[in-house]
Amino acid sequence: MNSVKLVTLENSQTSNYASLGYLLFGFPVTKWWRASFGITPYSQTGYNISENRIIDSIGKVKYTYEGNGGINRVFLGSAFRIYKGLSLGFNASFLFGPISKTRTTTFPDSIYIINSRIDNTTRINAFTFDFGLQYYLKLKKDISIGIGLVYGLQTNLSAKRNMFVETFTRSSSGVEYVQDTIENSADVKGKIYLPAKIGGGLSVSKLNHWLIGVDATWQNWGKFTNFGEKDSMRNSLRFSAGAEYIPDYNSNTYLKRVSYRIGYHHTDSYLTLKGYKVNEFGISVGFGFPLRKSRSSINLTVEYGQKGTTDGQLIKENFTKFTIGFSAFERWFIKSKIE
Repeated sequence: MNSVKLVTLENSQTSNYASLGYLLFGFPVTKWWRASFGITPYSQTGYNISENRIIDSIGKVKYTYEGNGGINRVFLGSAFRIYKGLSLGFNASFLFGPISKTRTTTFPDSIYIINSRIDNTTRINAFTFDFGLQYYLKLKKDISIGIGLVYGLQTNLSAKRNMFVETFTRSSSGVEYVQDTIENSADVKGKIYLPAKIGGGLSVSKLNHWLIGVDATWQNWGKFTNFGEKDSMRNSLRFSAGAEYIPDYNSNTYLKRVSYRIGYHHTDSYLTLKGYKVNEFGISVGFGFPLRKSRSSINLTVEYGQKGTTDGQLIKENFTKFTIGFSAFERWFIKSKIE
């Protein structure tokens, strides 16, 4: 469940919503081959913003921007142990879903000036591929260090766009009357260029006791294009750090077997609005509650963060996210033997 507070220099608004985060499965194929598959959100769009301006000889002009939808990701992954402690893996992902954007221009001070509305819906159906390399080295019997690298290929995503542009008038009671359809194009094919990304991480852990990890990801959003059109995006960089602590994994005291977690992330996002960077940071605290006589657990996380700024009359987003998850660790793929 998410609680979001949008803040400007003059106003604020709070909203709450809940959604399914992700569904993932992982399993062994052989002693040296592991596989996984699942579905996760890739991007989400949801906003409704209004802006009023005063124009000489016209009066008040109201601009309304709405967006909804999102892209989902279905993936199949595999990892192979190619040498002692060294593994190579990949994810084959299929991205799908619509994103709808609407821009409306109205003239509240006059019923004689014709208003306009532009509806733009883009649907994506395309494959992407990511590769990873991981190396684990035992420093002592129960202490290990892990190093990982990831690389996401640059991809031209196949997409279709529907564009509908109309003019309309609005009566004093709010009823709209369509005047003319300026454009109505359906299923126009094009490409969305998704730039390459690269990342790396480092972790140090003591078996069933504690773990500390950091990672960073950089993506070349400056080369992003949408149906051949460039946008004012900049390259993004995300840094994350986290730690987990289990007091006593084999203890008879339940609270000593609980996993205690803390995390932090900071993102220099690809967005720059009115010359201001739209960055994000978040701090999270979590707990992993083990189930009795099982390695499965119920996971609870609370995250607080901020995105954006009120400088330049922009909108800052304060969010609190509550997450509940279930991690199943069962011996589904082990063949039983009768002696």
